[in-house]
Amino acid sequence: MNKFDWDESHKELIDQFMQGSKEAFGKLYDSYAPTLLGIIKRIVKKDDLAESLLQNVFIEIWNRKQGFKASNEQFFNWIFKITRSMACEELSILSKNHVNKIQKDLSSVNEKDSAQNHTASQENYKGNKAFDMENDQQAALDLVYYSGYTFDEAATELDIPITMLTKKIKMAINQLKASNRG
Repeated sequence: MNKFDWDESHKELIDQFMQGSKEAFGKLYDSYAPTLLGIIKRIVKKDDLAESLLQNVFIEIWNRKQGFKASNEQFFNWIFKITRSMACEELSILSKNHVNKIQKDLSSVNEKDSAQNHTASQENYKGNKAFDMENDQQAALDLVYYSGYTFDEAATELDIPITMLTKKIKMAINQLKASNRG
């Protein structure tokens, strides 16, 4: 149970908020903002985005105040659900945008690759440098998909041509697809 829900003065504050008191809303903001910001940060993992989203969460709380029923749930649980829902929705949008960017980057790289007809073999690159394909594929996926690197940045980080990076990512994706089927 939330400590605020046991406090009578806090219950009065919630009642005033429900009646449209902006002053009560400000006090509730002061009480709950740090906790809700922490929840948002844990979900979206970006401080600047979390702070912006916190403002939107409180706007949503204000707009939905008539939906809160004290007899059904505690105030904190109600605002927690709103916060979590909005943060997860934002994370979903970020993920979709990231995947779309990666697909666009892959498409762009493939077009460049075709236009340049550049082929680099693993054996001939950098003085016959040997590569462990599985580790390199994992590293390529980690940089591009999980760390948010662009293809250019990932290729630089791995010290390989961008065409080889795209091949590694394609091979890794194909292996993942195959392992999911079987």
